[in-house]
Amino acid sequence: MQAYEAFPLLQPVPLSTFGEAFDKFASNAFRLECLPIYTVEEEHSFFLEYKSIGKCSPAFNSEWLDFLDVAKASGKTVHRSRVLPRSGDDKTYFRFEVDCGYRRNLDHGEVVRFLEQEALEQAASSVPFIVDFWLFDKKSVFVVHYDVRGVFLGASEMHSSLIPRYVALGELLFNRSTALAIDDVLARNT
Repeated sequence: MQAYEAFPLLQPVPLSTFGEAFDKFASNAFRLECLPIYTVEEEHSFFLEYKSIGKCSPAFNSEWLDFLDVAKASGKTVHRSRVLPRSGDDKTYFRFEVDCGYRRNLDHGEVVRFLEQEALEQAASSVPFIVDFWLFDKKSVFVVHYDVRGVFLGASEMHSSLIPRYVALGELLFNRSTALAIDDVLARNT
C-alpha cells in the first residue's frame, strides 16, 4: 500500500478522544518520536531557562511524570523510541529533552530507547508512511501530526486494517532502539 492510498484511512479525532487513549489503555503504550524538535508552547519558558543556565526546573513535565507514576503503579508500561538527531541538526533541543525529560521519565518508569536514523529508514518499507505515532495495547494507533517547526496540529486514529503493520513496526523499532545510558546518548549527540 502506498502512502497516498493509506492517508485516507486516517480519521482525525478530537483531542479529547486522543487524550482518552492515555486513560483507557490496559497494559502498554508505545511512542515513536521522529522529529528533531518539538515546539510545545508549555515547554518554551523551560527550554529558554535550560538554554540560559543549563538546568531543568523541577516543575517541567510534572503532569507527564504523574501520569507515568499512575501507569507504573497500575502495572502498565510506557515505551518510547526517540530517533536521534542527524549530524547537522542543532542538538540544543535534544539535550534539553534528554536532560529535562527522558532522564526524569526513566526514574518514573518509562522505558526510553534511542534509534539511529538509518534503522528508521530501513524499516520504512514495512508501512505506508513513518510519522510520529502512539500505539496503545497493540490495538489502536494514533498518528500525531506536526508542522515543519514541530508544532502539534492534532491526531488521527488509524484504520484497523493498518494497525497490524504499525504494531510490527513499533516492535521492530523498539527492538532496534538502544537503551543507552543517558550520559552516553548526550556524549554521542552533542
